[in-house]
Amino acid sequence: MKKRKIIIITIAFITLVLAIVGAIIIKNNEDDNNQSSNNQKSESKTILILEYELRLEITLNKDGEVEKLKSIESESIIANDEIKGMTLKKALEKIYRTSMDNFYLTNTSSINITINSSGKDEYLKEAITYFEDKGLKVNADNKEDNNSNAEINYSENTRFDYKVCLKENVYYQESCIDSNSSYIASLINTIEAEFFYELNADNKTEHDYVYYIESSLIISDKQQGVELYKDDDKLLESKVSKSNTKTSSFKETIVIDYTKYARQAESFAKNYNLSLNANLKLTLIVKHSNKKISTSDEQKIEVIIPITEKTTDIKISN
Repeated sequence: MKKRKIIIITIAFITLVLAIVGAIIIKNNEDDNNQSSNNQKSESKTILILEYELRLEITLNKDGEVEKLKSIESESIIANDEIKGMTLKKALEKIYRTSMDNFYLTNTSSINITINSSGKDEYLKEAITYFEDKGLKVNADNKEDNNSNAEINYSENTRFDYKVCLKENVYYQESCIDSNSSYIASLINTIEAEFFYELNADNKTEHDYVYYIESSLIISDKQQGVELYKDDDKLLESKVSKSNTKTSSFKETIVIDYTKYARQAESFAKNYNLSLNANLKLTLIVKHSNKKISTSDEQKIEVIIPITEKTTDIKISN
């Protein structure tokens, strides 16, 4: 009986020990699991607050299309042939989508972008606006292409046209006669002079220019051709034109009071009893501020209108 009691106590003791050991093992497992969970949460949190910087350099051609993309982080993800020829807007969208798919971009991430182009600020502003709208911090720079200091190939075109408007007379039914004719000087009342200027460049470029129209009544000795009198006037005050395109143009129409100049020349001849020639010279002057556009500082077109001849032929001198 005593022996049986000892066995029961022993079994109970062993059971208690096993229970204690089991509790310790369970507690250790729970601690390990909690530690692992905490580590995972900490790691996730670190990823979310990671300040990632995407560095891009985009080169655009003269039409504003992507020529080349250079990026340390995404060069192998966005191949040049995938993005080449895209507009800047489409290229930015593709860069953003690809970056979101492959990187942890958040509102703490930043974009460091450089635009190589001849379009100056407009493309840079477009890139900044796009990424800032996505909530990203943007550091941006703009560089002109390698040929930015080279003169741009361009052509200039100037034209002059006119109509001669007559005094009332019994010879002509028309009140105004078109250009390229000879005219009886005594019948001329006014001349409607039209000046046209156009510039065409190979590349879109920003430039300003000023233009104006001057007149000069030049009276000279008929035999020797010596200039005796000159009266200068500005028929059109200076106008400023700004352009950021390949083509720029303007057209100006000036009404010339032919009768006024004829009377002025006639009065001079009577006062000094001289045999004279009188011509009215009209000059359109265009001055560019961009050295890449014009190597000569200005462009001119000159028109000569005879005043004292009995018949008048209007001629362009250059």
